[in-house]
Amino acid sequence: MAGELYQLIEDEDKESPAWLKAHRSQLARMWTFFLGALILSIVANLIQVSQYRKMKIKCAELRRSTKLTFQGNTEYSSANETRADGLWDDISTGIGAITLTKQFAESHGLLDASPFPWANNQGVYFVQGFHEMHCLKTIRKSLAQHTHNIPQSRSASHIAHCFDVLRQSILCAVNDTPMPVIAGRVTGDGQVMKCRNWKQLEEWVSEPERSACYRFVDEYREVPINGSLIERYAFCGNDSLYFDTMKRFFEMWGHQSLFG
Repeated sequence: MAGELYQLIEDEDKESPAWLKAHRSQLARMWTFFLGALILSIVANLIQVSQYRKMKIKCAELRRSTKLTFQGNTEYSSANETRADGLWDDISTGIGAITLTKQFAESHGLLDASPFPWANNQGVYFVQGFHEMHCLKTIRKSLAQHTHNIPQSRSASHIAHCFDVLRQSILCAVNDTPMPVIAGRVTGDGQVMKCRNWKQLEEWVSEPERSACYRFVDEYREVPINGSLIERYAFCGNDSLYFDTMKRFFEMWGHQSLFG
């Protein structure tokens, strides 16, 4: 009986109409196409992941290995404004400007930057942590000027820009540390966090071959259109790889006013 059934099925397949055979052939081609496309997609994604890993931006390579206790209030928020102002003003942010070769930038997934004035084939980059700190200082100064009815030294557009810088940076960093809510205390007060080391970043940007010899001069003051921005790059130390080039430039052309 089994042999007869097998023979019947086999005969039925042989006698299938031409349209059914064509349909089966079309289905086979479609499956071949989809499987091929799936394999190509997987291969393309693997290549993309591999390239991303190669292009991953790893510069100072700081690790979250420093324990820091969060404090609800510090001297930086002291009621003694003179003391607090001095502490905030002492935070150096201009050192965050560094110079990198085009080869380094390309290998680390960085965009081309404006040319560094003291070396060919190098660009100027501002390490984001220092940009964020600069913005925080600028917003704080604006708030203090508003509180004491002092004319604003920075434009409203610059302050808005700084708020947006901090917004984007917070979204990028996404600090997921659960901070305890304790009655009568600032949220998170006393909680130990694992952080990157700010001092290590200061050391990294200050290396003689990396520092762009940059200072804001006056961090809270707008530079007019006719200001000489080259003056911000006039702070190469004697150990800088770019000191001699900088010195020759200013000996030849002299110094101009940064603020017009």
